[in-house]
Amino acid sequence: MRARASAIGWLLGALALVAAGWLAFAQPRDTAEARTYTEGVIGRIDRINPLFAERGTPDADLATLVFAGLTRPGRDGLPEPDLAERWEITPDALTYTFTLREGLFWHDGEPLTAQDVAFTVQAVQDEGFRGPADLAAAWTGVTTLVVDDRTVIFRLPARAASFLARAELGIVPRHLLEGLSPDELHEAAFNLRPVGSGPFRLDAVDATSARLSPNPSYYRGPPRLAGIELRTYLDEGALARALASGEIDATLLPDAPSLELSTAVAQRTDLQTSGWPLSGYDVLYLNTQRAPFEDVRVRNAVARALSPTMIEDDVYGGRGISSATPISPASWAWPQMGEPGTLGPKLAVASSLLEEAGWERAGQNVRVRDGTRLVVELATNPDPGREATARLIASQLAQAGIEVQVEVMPSAQLLGQRLEPRDFDMVLFGWDEGIDPDPYGAWHTSQLVPPGRNFSGITDPEIDALLEAARGTLDRLERTDLYGRFRVRFLELMPAVVLRFPSLDYVQPAALEVGEGRLLVTPAARLLDARDWRYVE
Repeated sequence: MRARASAIGWLLGALALVAAGWLAFAQPRDTAEARTYTEGVIGRIDRINPLFAERGTPDADLATLVFAGLTRPGRDGLPEPDLAERWEITPDALTYTFTLREGLFWHDGEPLTAQDVAFTVQAVQDEGFRGPADLAAAWTGVTTLVVDDRTVIFRLPARAASFLARAELGIVPRHLLEGLSPDELHEAAFNLRPVGSGPFRLDAVDATSARLSPNPSYYRGPPRLAGIELRTYLDEGALARALASGEIDATLLPDAPSLELSTAVAQRTDLQTSGWPLSGYDVLYLNTQRAPFEDVRVRNAVARALSPTMIEDDVYGGRGISSATPISPASWAWPQMGEPGTLGPKLAVASSLLEEAGWERAGQNVRVRDGTRLVVELATNPDPGREATARLIASQLAQAGIEVQVEVMPSAQLLGQRLEPRDFDMVLFGWDEGIDPDPYGAWHTSQLVPPGRNFSGITDPEIDALLEAARGTLDRLERTDLYGRFRVRFLELMPAVVLRFPSLDYVQPAALEVGEGRLLVTPAARLLDARDWRYVE
């Protein structure tokens, strides 16, 4: 009897092997070569923890690969499910119930549960939290309730259309960090030996690099790459030399790369370059609370005298997306109506507006009113692209008779001495929309006083009402419609001139298949789809 059972077992095993072999033969194979992807970044690795990683740093890049949130930004920035498989929102839009996917695990094999989600939010809300202030502000007043291992409920203090975007916060493991004070959490060894639930796990890190391998328990399946190595450099020169020597095969170029870096890219014929749009924009703020820009005609004259296309071409080599208003054309929030009107250069229109405002020609490139010349100051920071743009703006406005004096100062000084106290005529700077395209913080009347960021000082009941309504609705179509109406009103009042939405060149191996690009709601968002990347020959 025992011999018969053994024979049957052998036969079944043999049949299983044959079946497995047939299936392997019959099903299409992924013939892509599993290789390690090596990218260079500027900066230093400090804390690989989503609670502390600052935007635009190697920490943020690594945290994107190692950790995951309840949601994640889609290709156009619209939130989509990540660790949460679904969510439900009450009719008053104040209560969100998230259901986690089944079978979620940390890199060390421990189960990931709703308790980890609650622990992460509590860490951000703790008094003494030492992470970014805007992260703490995003979770202020939110209460959390754990129903069971897969269900967590959030109660908001007020309606917030951006909450699903905020839920992309990387979840950290309670079982490794529970009991630490805010100071201890900030200094924990965990921050250089992180355990996450993302597609890659950290194998090794030192002063110059971090090496990651595929997470075999990732809920979407392990990545196709053999691994990722992120190497850090102090400046563009060191990055350029590493690229030229073949030490790295990829990098996200800055908005205005140096000649050395551009040359290194051009010499690497084995690489490909694609443009990835940023959610932020370059903007020329006009101080609506100060002469001459308290006059809407003068503000519109500035807009008509400028050529954003020339700036984009001459300064940035054509990289970027043109838009006259503060909504990115690459975002889900871009209204279907398109751009409500086009701007300059229309010098005749600019001249007519200035004359209507009382500024008469008094010679070439000179205008006067009541014996006073039309002279304004333009301040910016010492970024090569910004400085070149400021000089070009001065040249273009001179043709309309507006004399511009350019002042370049460090970013911190520009913010602290010009923008925050609203002590300026014009400032050329950048605005970062972040993970949600809500323009409330830059243009609503409530943001006139610091720490508000309504630097132009615009105050308009119609803009306020539109931005308030857009913040309160969860209906995507209604929200885009409200933003479309906001954009029309913005162009009427012209509190600032939006010059361009930068598009950064991502240099990667030509043999790497990455699929479609995405809107960079943060620079680290370029790595969100790294799990799907693969080398093809």
